[in-house]
Amino acid sequence: LAVEIKEVGIRNSPRHEKEIENPVGDPDHLYVLVHGFNSQPKHLNYVAQRMREALGSRAEVYIATCNRPTGPLSRHPTHDGVDRGGERLAVEIKEVIKGKSSLRHISLFGNSLGGLYARYAIGRLYDPSTGLVAGLRPSALITFASPHLGLRALVPKLMERMVKGLNLYGGDTVRQLLLLDG
Repeated sequence: LAVEIKEVGIRNSPRHEKEIENPVGDPDHLYVLVHGFNSQPKHLNYVAQRMREALGSRAEVYIATCNRPTGPLSRHPTHDGVDRGGERLAVEIKEVIKGKSSLRHISLFGNSLGGLYARYAIGRLYDPSTGLVAGLRPSALITFASPHLGLRALVPKLMERMVKGLNLYGGDTVRQLLLLDG
């Protein structure tokens, strides 16, 4: 039985055609930071600053702003569901990438609900024919304290009624996290 082994180089694969050298000093990796429920982009400033210091000029560290409140009395956008927040994030990522031809890789970091937004956005931006996310090679999806399995298991039965009342406050997002939307 003969087996043919063919060596395939990543740089020659059409799936990874963005693997070409980019100009020296221009960022080639986009790191997107996403805040969580009732939070704001400024809450990630310290993390972004430290990442910029550690990663240098080859990194574009961007804090997503699409899910921030628009005014002091407006309803917080994180209350309208993971799907809507994730869609907004996908649109924002496409806008950030536009015109930045040096970018080759993308990583997303989501804190709490931001991790669910990031996961949703990757699903919307992923192209199965190329393996790319928004035209970039995916490197990492890192989430911190993100409720990927919802919150229902964390809520004791005695508190369930009280928590169901929270969906008046947290809207579709709370219903989704408590697995009450299905």
